[in-house]
Amino acid sequence: MDKRRSQPPPSRELTDPESVPERARTPIGSPETKPEMPSGIADKISLSPSSSAASQNSAVARKFNSRNPPPISIYEYLCRLYKYCAMSTGAFLATCLYLYRAAIVQESLALTTHNIHRLLLAGLRVAGKANDDLNYPHKRWATVGGVTESELAKLEIAFCYITDFELRVTAETLTHHVNLARNMIEKMRCSSDHR
Repeated sequence: MDKRRSQPPPSRELTDPESVPERARTPIGSPETKPEMPSGIADKISLSPSSSAASQNSAVARKFNSRNPPPISIYEYLCRLYKYCAMSTGAFLATCLYLYRAAIVQESLALTTHNIHRLLLAGLRVAGKANDDLNYPHKRWATVGGVTESELAKLEIAFCYITDFELRVTAETLTHHVNLARNMIEKMRCSSDHR
């Protein structure tokens, strides 16, 4: 058994979506968006017939947008997901890596208040499936995430396309990106100290 999971096997209380308290069921808003809402770099370039890949990425990225920003902060949302659908630290780090690749390296989507909750939900779900041995049921994730089961399934598939299905992450890659993040935070601290 892989020791990446620190919690015991899920009990009936943890696997039963009905055991999730009402306060952990805040919906994160309608997935419907207007076509003019930005979804990434592809929206900023002129789409010619030769940029069909950019057009496809834009259409996939738009699936994560909501009409209005969800009524819950990112911090509260992540705490809620961790409390009711706990997963390994590696799943959180892998999700950060996936989003870094998509937003910074590939420039295939822009992270906004309209899409970050759905991206985190789908990313954590996919990262947990790809990197952890134990996972909570789909229905529980949807309930805690504030979306329907069918919407969560669609978000997972769209997230896999955004990441080009590169979901397996090695410990070395995660360590490298943690060190990059630490260096960036240190540089930010130093620059704020000199002001």
